[in-house]
Amino acid sequence: MISKINKKYDVDTNNIFLGGFSQGAITSLRTGLTSPQHPFKGIVCLSGRLPYEINVQQVPLTIKQRTHIFISHGTMDAVIPISDGRDIISKLTQNGFQISGKEYVMQHQISHEVLNDLNTWIKTELLRK
Repeated sequence: MISKINKKYDVDTNNIFLGGFSQGAITSLRTGLTSPQHPFKGIVCLSGRLPYEINVQQVPLTIKQRTHIFISHGTMDAVIPISDGRDIISKLTQNGFQISGKEYVMQHQISHEVLNDLNTWIKTELLRK
């Protein structure tokens, strides 16, 4: 799919970020951590959880080294508990991923503070070789 998009729009495939909110965050982690033919520069996980079928110890080293991950989660999230967000950070950090994770005093939502932090993170990541 990425190769088709690249042909049509001349995308810089070295700077692809994958991300989503809630179920979209779960899907982004699943896709980003299991697609070695297209390692993404970054994955954005907003109020998600680690997919049950993903064994982070088996993720290829090329993905662990190349793909940095931004994680945000609300401390008052009643849909996907904050413990799930903490679990992502813990498991990925212990397995060699570069994580930028932050908790926010909010429910299951995306706040302006999250968007500001995400914007800063993406700008920083785009400068990374």
